[in-house]
Amino acid sequence: MRRFVHSRCASWAIFYDGHMVHKNRQAGVDREWTAETSLPQRCREILQGLGGCDNVVDLEPCALRIRVQVRDQDSIDEHLLRQPPVIAVVRSGDVVQLVTGIDAERVMGELRQLCS
Repeated sequence: MRRFVHSRCASWAIFYDGHMVHKNRQAGVDREWTAETSLPQRCREILQGLGGCDNVVDLEPCALRIRVQVRDQDSIDEHLLRQPPVIAVVRSGDVVQLVTGIDAERVMGELRQLCS
């Protein structure tokens, strides 16, 4: 099965039977990602991109994204965040929204487990 996802951040992904080939023209990303084998490692990288657990105030799931309230926006590394499974990053005030698509609940659960 092939599925195409496109977002406004010049990022797109093609899904082939559970594998995602992700391209992001802004971040120069071109890699394949399999959710089942890479999610814990990617969540550690996402936390690093968010400035670590100490910078994360709150995690809130939404339908296709995760709202993350942070203490310091300057600690955010968008290059680390704009990798699979994150499709887009939206920043506003002290909130960073990670658009992850249907994996939002799983990613948020892993992030909460890493920060507990």
